[in-house]
Amino acid sequence: MEKVLTGDLRLRQNELFDLQSKALKNLPSKSELEEKFHNFQYESLLIKTLFEGKPKFDRTGVATIGIHGHQSKFNLDDGFPLITTKKVHLKSVIHELLWLVRGETNIKYLVENGVSIWSDWPLKYYNQQKKEAAQFHASMSGTDIAQCESDSVQNISLKEFHEKILNERGFAEEWGELGPVYGKQWRGWEKSNPWVHDGNFIHHTVPIDQLQQVIDTINKQYQTGVISRRMLVTAWNPSDLEEMIKAGLPPCHCLFQFHSRLLTFEERRKYWAKVNQKDFSYVQKMDDNLLDKVGAPVYELDLQLYQRSCDSFLGVPFNIASYTMLLMMVAQVTNCKPGTFIHDYGDLHIYSNHIDQVVEQLSRAPYKYPTMKLKNHGQKIDEFRFDDFLLEDYISHPTIKAPVAV
Repeated sequence: MEKVLTGDLRLRQNELFDLQSKALKNLPSKSELEEKFHNFQYESLLIKTLFEGKPKFDRTGVATIGIHGHQSKFNLDDGFPLITTKKVHLKSVIHELLWLVRGETNIKYLVENGVSIWSDWPLKYYNQQKKEAAQFHASMSGTDIAQCESDSVQNISLKEFHEKILNERGFAEEWGELGPVYGKQWRGWEKSNPWVHDGNFIHHTVPIDQLQQVIDTINKQYQTGVISRRMLVTAWNPSDLEEMIKAGLPPCHCLFQFHSRLLTFEERRKYWAKVNQKDFSYVQKMDDNLLDKVGAPVYELDLQLYQRSCDSFLGVPFNIASYTMLLMMVAQVTNCKPGTFIHDYGDLHIYSNHIDQVVEQLSRAPYKYPTMKLKNHGQKIDEFRFDDFLLEDYISHPTIKAPVAV
């Protein structure tokens, strides 16, 4: 492979700088926008990325402007951080989260529920494999490869791909499988456990359910009073990355950690009164012993995510909503008060074909965050259903469409 010329990179870099400069001319000053969105951290990160981002050229060929290293904090006492400057398709967020938590890696469940956010990658892989198979057949049979491709290899559309996933026997099993992506790593990370039998080396693996281990550790606090600093789940498994890349992506949101703290007495009383819709005067005479008897939470639970690659416009709003709901789910099954979702961003970027959409979004005024409630029927972490999530008072601006960089 020939080395890329720095002069060529500089030309492309200047093209991105021109796009960025043109976009900024259509917006108020950075300080004016920061004042407008001073209580809205997602829009604030868009401002920072758009104004301070530097050009980067990535594997998709689309190119981005981006920064490295940023943090947002979303306290659930301030509402559920579902972005309001554009409508977020919450149905997709919820179904994807349930799919991840159950340890699933095949897109069939998502497609059955009208969710297509993971479909572009296996579709691309399917079309590539069919093309390569046709080329191989042509080379073996002496057929003209170009003629073979034009005659028999047509890329199928996303709609056609979904129809095959739903209706063609065996198709989803072969082409809807993403490999050992998030759900597999969260619920079934494979630990090598080889052993020898009759002088023969036997390769054997045992699954590690990282998410359940964290939940068990949080529950153990009630017996020991000891708060662990080891409540982590990682999806970044170097030995599985090659398999993930075949039909999906290596993990973008790749590591998260739960943090727990003891609630103060006043916090505990106020939270129990709020959840149970009691006037605060009702709980003023309650002490910790009585609060223990009625099952009031003792701990507040935070969740911190590290995301290595962050698509600011399309992906990050989904990630914020998804991990906030995950925090709520784990807090509910461990009887904790959900606290703060902390989002640490690695490569935070705006794709060059999303810049106009970001400008449009920042021209809008934000609304107050909505409220999210979870039904509690004693379910375990993998027993939540779609209708357990109740969103209230969500007001947003219309959707802004943008292409996905595959």
